[in-house]
Amino acid sequence: MTSIAPPPAELERQHPLPLCLANGRLNPAAIGWSRRPMTHCNLPERLGRRKRWNDWRLLTPDWMLAITLADLDYLGFANVHFIDLHNGRQLVRTVRSLFSRGISLPDEPLQAIRFAHPDLYLEANETATALELIVRSTDLVDSPLSGRFIIQHPRHLDSINLVVPLGGLEFHCASRHIGLPMQGSLTLGSQHFQSSHSLSFAALDFGRGIWPYRSHWLRAAFAGPGGVAANFGSGWTDGSGLTENAIWLGGQMQKISDAIHFKPDSQRPGYWHLHDDHGRVQLHFTHLQEQRSEESLVCLRMYRQLAYGRFDGMLIGEHGERVKIDGLMGWIGKNNARW
Repeated sequence: MTSIAPPPAELERQHPLPLCLANGRLNPAAIGWSRRPMTHCNLPERLGRRKRWNDWRLLTPDWMLAITLADLDYLGFANVHFIDLHNGRQLVRTVRSLFSRGISLPDEPLQAIRFAHPDLYLEANETATALELIVRSTDLVDSPLSGRFIIQHPRHLDSINLVVPLGGLEFHCASRHIGLPMQGSLTLGSQHFQSSHSLSFAALDFGRGIWPYRSHWLRAAFAGPGGVAANFGSGWTDGSGLTENAIWLGGQMQKISDAIHFKPDSQRPGYWHLHDDHGRVQLHFTHLQEQRSEESLVCLRMYRQLAYGRFDGMLIGEHGERVKIDGLMGWIGKNNARW
C-alpha cells in the first residue's frame, strides 16, 4: 500500500497557547491545527465582534437533537431542536438574550456549562472520560421536553482543532469532537425516545473568534460503529492554508489537507456528492430530513440549513487502507451570516 504524505502547508501544533495577545489580536503562534484542544480562547477586546458558541448534535438512526448556546456580544441565544427522522416531526425552542445576559461560555471545550431560564434549562458537566448533558424545556407547545445523556469522551480520542486567520483582524478557533458514543433518553410530552449505545453518536462544535460581518460556510460530518467518522468543511478556511477536513478510522484521526468538493446533485434537491482531488474521499449523501433556522435582529441575520441523512461510499486511509461507508448517519449544513 502507498502512503499519502500531507502537504507541508498545515502546521500541527504540539503545545498549549493563548488564542489572543494582550491587545486582543490573534496570537500568530497559535495558528495551525492539533489533535487535542490546546488553545485558551479568552477574547479580551473587540466588543461587538466576538462570537462564542457550543453546539451539540446528538444523532441516532431514528431522531436528532441539536443543542446550541451562543454569545454574539449584542445577542445571545439558547436553542433546542428535535427532529424525528422517520416522520419529520420537529420541535424547536429558542430563548434570546439581549447583550447575552445570563449566558456564560468557557474559554476551553472540556469545561462545564449551565444555562437557566424559566422556559429552557441546559447543563453540561464534564468528567475525565464523559460528559453528562441535561436539557429541559417547558414551553414547547403541548410537548415539554426533558432529556439526560451520558456522552463518552475518552481523553485519548483525537479531535480536530484549528486556529485560522480570517483576513484583516478576524480569526477563529474551532474544536470539533466527532463520533462520541452516547446513551440516554429523551421525553417529549407522552413520547419516550431512547438512544442506542452502539448506533448513537454525539458531536461538539466549540467556536470562539472575531468574525467579519459577512460570512458563509459549509460543513459535513458523520460517524458510525468501529471508530469511523469524518468532518469536512469549506468557506471559512478558504485561502488560509488550513482545512478542518479529517477522517477517523478505527478511532484514529487522519488529517486531510486537500479541499473537499461539495457538489449538490442536480437531479435530486438535498442530495450531495463529496470528494477530494486525490480520491481519498468518495462519498454521496442521501437526505432524510431538514432543519432550517434563522436569527434576525436589526442588521443581524443568521441563516442555517441542515440536512440529516446517510452517507455511503469509500474512505481511503493515509496508508492506502480502504473503508467502505454504508449508510452512516450524519449531516450537511449551509450557513450564511451577517453578524
